[in-house]
Amino acid sequence: MSNTKNTGGPAYPVKTPTPGYNFETVHQGMTLRDHFAGLAMQGIVSCKINYDGMAAFSDDDVAQCYIIADAMLNAR
Repeated sequence: MSNTKNTGGPAYPVKTPTPGYNFETVHQGMTLRDHFAGLAMQGIVSCKINYDGMAAFSDDDVAQCYIIADAMLNAR
């Protein structure tokens, strides 16, 4: 069993043409896994707003975002 995580590849790769019109990936950007985790975090944080308008979330909430992201990648 491999220890590597499925990251889904780059979320927003930047490709530029090279001589001969071949495209080469120049900048990988963040991974699709990180992008999905960020989207999940928006939902979690929006549900954790306390009375003074500040978000109160824990390290476990952040970890949950990556669990959700992994499930989203598996569903692809």
